[in-house]
Amino acid sequence: MFSDAHCHLTLENSEDVAQAKGFVEQARKAGVGLLLAVGVTPETSEAAVKFAASQEGLYAGVGIHPWTGWVRFIDESTYQQLKGLASQPKVRVISEIGLDLARDPSTKDIQLQALRMQMRLAREMRLPINFHCRGAHDEMVPFLRAQRAQKAGGIIHGFNGTPQQLQDWLRMGFLISIGRSVLRPENTALHEAVKQIPLERLVLETDTSPRSVDDAGDKIDPSDVRHVAAKVAELRGGTAEEIGEIATRNLKQLLKLA
Repeated sequence: MFSDAHCHLTLENSEDVAQAKGFVEQARKAGVGLLLAVGVTPETSEAAVKFAASQEGLYAGVGIHPWTGWVRFIDESTYQQLKGLASQPKVRVISEIGLDLARDPSTKDIQLQALRMQMRLAREMRLPINFHCRGAHDEMVPFLRAQRAQKAGGIIHGFNGTPQQLQDWLRMGFLISIGRSVLRPENTALHEAVKQIPLERLVLETDTSPRSVDDAGDKIDPSDVRHVAAKVAELRGGTAEEIGEIATRNLKQLLKLA
């Protein structure tokens, strides 16, 4: 069985939900039996929780993404809202949270405040974390060490770094999630890093949403995780199915489904 460790199936309107249902059905037909749908705002987190409650094999993550326009200082009201969502039975991670200095480095302080508060939530709820890190490796790794993030555990989402950067995440005990970036032939540093990921630390993802398209303009969905598995298998040896089974087992263990 294949799994998608990071996707955005629900946004904020009924049309998106209808398309998300089609995505889940298509994924099941393609052998993708486990999906983790994550939020980026309190509103999309709530939508992910509600959608997961109605779908077999679908689990949810709640959190506030670091991008400008989404991230904000989390007041007590927002914290309690996220805490209420995180208490629902199909919520298995705090996600998607982290640091993104590639998009707008001027918001670094507010991003760190939001990250710190949501890591507190993860500790309080005893949930692992799905981390976003873009253009911020050198800032985020020491911050997470100081916050003892390894005690919460979790995933580094959409890893697209070098073999050297990979070692930082491995030393903190995180699972490494490989997504569609591995399909780009020019991504040679990532290809080398993929070869060095211990199999017991590997998960796969698509990071898809109802509006996602690939470089050619074609729509993508969670069933495309099979292409990611095939590329990882090409780099490491074995078959896509074997890689898919390993990644699914690792994700189940993190989500406490096995």
